Amino acid sequence: PEEAANNNRNVYISKLRGILEKMDGFTITNRNKLWSIEMAPEGKCDWLEVKRLFAKAEDSENVSRIVELLLRGAMLPNSEFDWLDSYKGDFSNITIDILSKLFDAESISDDLKIRVANTIFMHDFLNEEALRAKCQILYKDGKTGLAKTTYDNFCKNYKSSLGMEYEVDFKNIIS
Repeated sequence: PEEAANNNRNVYISKLRGILEKMDGFTITNRNKLWSIEMAPEGKCDWLEVKRLFAKAEDSENVSRIVELLLRGAMLPNSEFDWLDSYKGDFSNITIDILSKLFDAESISDDLKIRVANTIFMHDFLNEEALRAKCQILYKDGKTGLAKTTYDNFCKNYKSSLGMEYEVDFKNIIS
């Protein structure tokens, strides 16, 4: 019923206001029956900062900051709502697309490329581009055992998720 829905909304808005009051620079407003969260200029939001930095992802300083922010964890990891899934999925897709392009960038250090691969794995633990880049860099740096362990863990996750063996062998990954 409409009355119960209004009551539920008011309860959740009140709870949200309580959370936002603890954070500097955020307010919740209602204009023309539309609710929104507004951030003051001094407010900080990792998601907004990452989106801004994505536009300048070719700069290694920006890539380093993007990776730093994204390695804090996935977007809203403990929130499971049907309406939220498309936002989380879109963000993961954009993240993977932008970061995957960085494996070919010569201006990005190998250490940062490994961090990029780890970030991609947080969004897609079966990402073959991230596997290839990480294993190649580790192998090139003489960390053969670590490269093989990374590959073996990927193969184990691949089999448990898809029910079949990963068909690309380690030699093809590192070459």
